[in-house]
Amino acid sequence: MREAFDIFNAMPGKPAITCNEMILGFGLDRDLDKARCVFEQMKERDEGTWSAMIKVYERKVYELEALDLFARMQKEGVALNFPLLISVLSVCTSLASLVHGRQVHAQLMRSKFDQDLYVASVLIPIYNGMVDQGIEFFESMKYKYQVEPGIEHYACMVDLLGRADKVNKAMKLIEKMPIEPDAIVWGSLLGACRTHMKLDLAEVAVEKLAQLEPKNAGPYVLLSHMYATKGRWSDVKVLRGKIKARSVIKLPGCSWIEVEKKVHMFTGGDNKGHLE
Repeated sequence: MREAFDIFNAMPGKPAITCNEMILGFGLDRDLDKARCVFEQMKERDEGTWSAMIKVYERKVYELEALDLFARMQKEGVALNFPLLISVLSVCTSLASLVHGRQVHAQLMRSKFDQDLYVASVLIPIYNGMVDQGIEFFESMKYKYQVEPGIEHYACMVDLLGRADKVNKAMKLIEKMPIEPDAIVWGSLLGACRTHMKLDLAEVAVEKLAQLEPKNAGPYVLLSHMYATKGRWSDVKVLRGKIKARSVIKLPGCSWIEVEKKVHMFTGGDNKGHLE
C-alpha cells in the first residue's frame, strides 16, 4: 500500500476513479485517517467517492461516522445509488437504530429504491426492535409497494420473530407461506429455536433440513448441542445413530498453529500424534 501511495502522490492529476480506489485501499489497510484525508482533499467527488468512504466506515464498524457522512452527502445534493444504500442500511441494522432506519427508508421511498426486492429484505431487520412495525411493513409490501414477498423476505421475518421470542408465531408464518419454504427459511427457524431452546420446533426444522440438504451435518450438530445443554444424553445418542444411518459426514474439529512459517494441523480423534 505504501508503494501505491507514493505513486498516487507523484501523479500530477488525481482523477476521481483513482482517488476512489485509494480510499478503498486505505480502508482495507485499516488506515481510515488516510482514506478520509484523500476524500477531503478531492476537488471533485462523484457518487463512487461517497460510496467508497461510507463503505469503508461500514466495514470497519464506524457506524456513526458513516451516518454523518451520509447526512452530509444528502445536504450537498449528491444522488443516491444502490451500493451506497446497501451500506447505509447495513449500518442502521448494526446499530438497531429505528430512527436512522426510518430516515433512510424515507429516502428510499423518494428514490424508488424501496421497491427493489433486496432492499426490501434488508429493511425488515431494521425494525428488529419493534416487531409490530416489522410485521406491518412486511404485510404492506404486496398491497402498498406492489412487491411480492419472496423466500428471502419470509426468512427475514422468521428470524425477526425468533429474535423477539415469538418462535411459535414464526412457525405459523412458515405454515401459511404461499411458496415452499427452503433451507434458508428452516435454517432461520432453527437458529431462533437455539436462541430460546425451543427443542420441539428445532426437531421439526432439523427434519425439514434433512430432507432438503440430506448430507449437511450442521443442523444435526446444532440439535445435538441443544440436547446436551438440556442433559438429554439419550436423545444425543439417538441423533448420532441417525447421522450414521443416513451416511452424513460430520467434519471433525481441528486446530492449527504456525511455527517458523509452517502450519501444523491437529484433528479431533486423531491418535497418531505429531512427529515433533
